[in-house]
Amino acid sequence: MGVKTRVFDVKGHAVVLVHFEFDEPIEPSDAPIFAYRLYQMVHVESLRAGGPSLVVVSGRGPIWFYGAVLHRLAHVYPAVAFYDPKLRGAVVVSSHTHAFREGEVVPVGP
Repeated sequence: MGVKTRVFDVKGHAVVLVHFEFDEPIEPSDAPIFAYRLYQMVHVESLRAGGPSLVVVSGRGPIWFYGAVLHRLAHVYPAVAFYDPKLRGAVVVSSHTHAFREGEVVPVGP
């Protein structure tokens, strides 16, 4: 699995974008391992960002993988969103902060 990260600002809040690409198909039993790898990459960037208010996840993967990622990240970060190319933004799916509300579409630049 390849992972790229970048930090940007939305509404004055630090956002960590993590984009993943699988090199080959994965099995459901692999989901926790790959979700943890994503979490590790986000953690490194979050230290640089001073603790982000939002983590945006992007990449093509099975729906159950997104569930595992949400479970891993939602316990640690104030808000989690998944990128949707059709909306050209990220949909907030979990939020414990007033800065971002669930269902909000957050713009994600190039």
